[in-house]
Amino acid sequence: MRIIKKFLLGAIENNCFLIEINNQVILIDAPMNSEVIAQYLDDNELNLDYIFSTHTHYDHILGLDLFYNKYPNLKIHVNKIERSFLKDPVENLSVYASEQYVFTKEVNTFDDINPVDFGMEIYYISGHSKSSA
Repeated sequence: MRIIKKFLLGAIENNCFLIEINNQVILIDAPMNSEVIAQYLDDNELNLDYIFSTHTHYDHILGLDLFYNKYPNLKIHVNKIERSFLKDPVENLSVYASEQYVFTKEVNTFDDINPVDFGMEIYYISGHSKSSA
């Protein structure tokens, strides 16, 4: 695994990372202001293969539409407990933001991949959200 770049984005300054594993580019979380990440990918001629979402609070998912529309083969993965939260402004907490957010496109769960294939382990640590990964 190689960390390509760390970003600190959005009003809450979310940490998100572009990493490379087995020649695949993975984004960990897609926060607001993800245009910065998209520009970085373009400038460096990188294709985004996956988004792994640590949890589905709105400040970690607001960039999903941008990337989904830009990369036709993109696969998005979230914890199965929170997958439905993408469509629910109350559960993703966007009901408290200036604009409610829902993401209705296809989303996979971490159960749909083998983390070992990516050289990683996924731990679910509830507390911050119902199933933070």
